[in-house]
Amino acid sequence: MVEMKEITLEQFRRMGMRRTAVSSNGQEALEILKRLRLDRPVLIQGASRGLQVSLSRRIGKAFRDVEMRVDKKGKNRNIALLKKG
Repeated sequence: MVEMKEITLEQFRRMGMRRTAVSSNGQEALEILKRLRLDRPVLIQGASRGLQVSLSRRIGKAFRDVEMRVDKKGKNRNIALLKKG
């Protein structure tokens, strides 16, 4: 059973904050999506599958105005992104 105990505000502030773990692909995807401009398509050449997955998840959750198209050749992919106005 869990035991709860009150602590002071000072004790709370001294406790470390846990950051959510974001992969390098996730960080890169977020940077790319933040830099997009309206009606200015961008091409990412030689992207990995991990980057494609990170981009599609972020687009589905927070960047719904971004359209993504993928051209797969072998293991490498070319990803085109367009932010709609």
